[in-house]
Amino acid sequence: MTTRNPFDGAFERVKRAGKHLADLRLRLETVSEQLRNAHGAQFNPVSPHQFEFFVPVSAPVSTRIPILTGEICYNLRGALDYLVYELARFDASVLQNGTQFPICDRKKDFDKTIKTKLKGLNSRHILSIEALQPFEGCGWTKTLRVQSG
Repeated sequence: MTTRNPFDGAFERVKRAGKHLADLRLRLETVSEQLRNAHGAQFNPVSPHQFEFFVPVSAPVSTRIPILTGEICYNLRGALDYLVYELARFDASVLQNGTQFPICDRKKDFDKTIKTKLKGLNSRHILSIEALQPFEGCGWTKTLRVQSG
């Protein structure tokens, strides 16, 4: 019998985000290739001394691209929330409801989340999460917040 890893939920979210990312890359490569092949600019005379310049673009962007982008962010955000939930359960030795990975632009806003979103976490884990905040210069968490929230 195998023992369940408490971080399996987070790992599954990251794997799902990876699958969406692979799909997104293929779709973006297709669009990029279509744009590279969209040549044949033409001039359209407006007057004897004036021209309009047209570049035909025949690469419609799939509606799946923004959906995949959102699903990637959603799954990565979910993985962070799973992480905080399991860390709080481990550190406090009991379930902690209402935990969440905070993403804050200001230190004072982060400090307000410690007793709510980070309840049950030990100081070492709190410091690790603090280091991943936009106010500490971590850009990817800010991007993740903007995309998913």
